[in-house]
Amino acid sequence: MVFCPVDINNHGACCHIKKACKQKGIPCFFLRSSGVTTLKKSLEDHLQFTAGGLVSQES
Repeated sequence: MVFCPVDINNHGACCHIKKACKQKGIPCFFLRSSGVTTLKKSLEDHLQFTAGGLVSQES
């Protein structure tokens, strides 16, 4: 699994990452920012999705 933050990678780099992941059959996720909070949220969302669908979190 690859997480690619778009705030620190240019368009060309993102295209190369996407192409390489597609060729290798690796899931690729593009993040809006390179912050730890964004990565944590993306991982949580992915885990909930793979566990049987997105589940809304209580506030």
